[in-house]
Amino acid sequence: MEESSPGGATPVGPHGVTSDPLNELAALGYTGWDEGPALPPAVTSSEEASRWPRAFADDRNGVTVISAGGEVLREHRVPGRRQVEFARFLPGGRIACVSVDEGLTLLAPDGEVLWAVDLPCHHEVTLVPEGRGEGRRRLAVAVHHESSHRGRRVRFDEVMFLEESSGAPAVDLETWSTWEQMDPLKERAAATHPLDRFAKDPGADPTVYDYFHLNSIAFSGPRSMLVCLRNVDLVVEVDLSSGALGRSFGPGTLDWPHAPTPVDGGERWLIFDNGKHRGWSRVIEVDPDRGEVKWSYPPDGARSLFSEVRGFAQRLPGGTTLITESERGHVLEVNRAGDLLWEYWNPEVRRTGDGREARRRIYRMTAVPPSDVGL
Repeated sequence: MEESSPGGATPVGPHGVTSDPLNELAALGYTGWDEGPALPPAVTSSEEASRWPRAFADDRNGVTVISAGGEVLREHRVPGRRQVEFARFLPGGRIACVSVDEGLTLLAPDGEVLWAVDLPCHHEVTLVPEGRGEGRRRLAVAVHHESSHRGRRVRFDEVMFLEESSGAPAVDLETWSTWEQMDPLKERAAATHPLDRFAKDPGADPTVYDYFHLNSIAFSGPRSMLVCLRNVDLVVEVDLSSGALGRSFGPGTLDWPHAPTPVDGGERWLIFDNGKHRGWSRVIEVDPDRGEVKWSYPPDGARSLFSEVRGFAQRLPGGTTLITESERGHVLEVNRAGDLLWEYWNPEVRRTGDGREARRRIYRMTAVPPSDVGL
């Protein structure tokens, strides 16, 4: 039986302790990691693993590219930013870097800053797949704004579209807003949202809450966008031409998901299903038309994977899957049978609030074609 989500009944954690839905919807911080000692790199690989380089942001202001053997191939710093959450390598080698609540920076392949714009962005930047050449492409980026909703400070998300040439808004692509689509999105979520209850003392609570918490954007076509709304366990298609919602999946099955991407030509979606309330994570491939899970990792119901928040899954050209278990600083590549082909543990360590040491998280690691990192 699936655990309740924050959008429905009071959620029950992995140890049977009920939690306050409003506390769970408080906006997360993404910086403020204390330094610790470095551990030896830990990389294992088999001949079946993809040989593509792998890239990730370091949660400070750096971007690192490693080989499949764990060797550091490229390192870039993003000047003027305190933090980089995610770096998207674009075909041709440019790098779009998301700095939470600071802005978006576009780097040349050698790390030179092409432009930087200040935006309340977070989580995601990706290309709109329109077939345009380098410099003429458009980027989709997640941003948020704060509104007063039922007597509370609440964030709602938008997908903005920017010109690759300058970072200016694309005039012919309209911003998509969860605020404007609230009612149809709530119908898809099929649950009562805790933030729709009026505050007992309006304006007194200083907490900033996230209503939907949009955490990823992907495309199966130039006008077919797939977004993930973590706080209502919903993955949904959006038609950018009309604004209409298409297929959706999640309520009753997903538990605070991240990073859905279309696979098999868009017929299926690959999703990192965090399992915040059930206490274990999985990566699933779903058929949204039938509402069915077609593949999952770990296999056989094992509970070896867990990232309470964050997480990523990427289907690679050879059919293997690269999985980022973010909170443990752990990345693995597996085949369809669930065999482990490649594994990486972040050698950097952070100090936790209780004085312990843990490997620094990796928000996302992505495999990148060698040509896109100058190899």
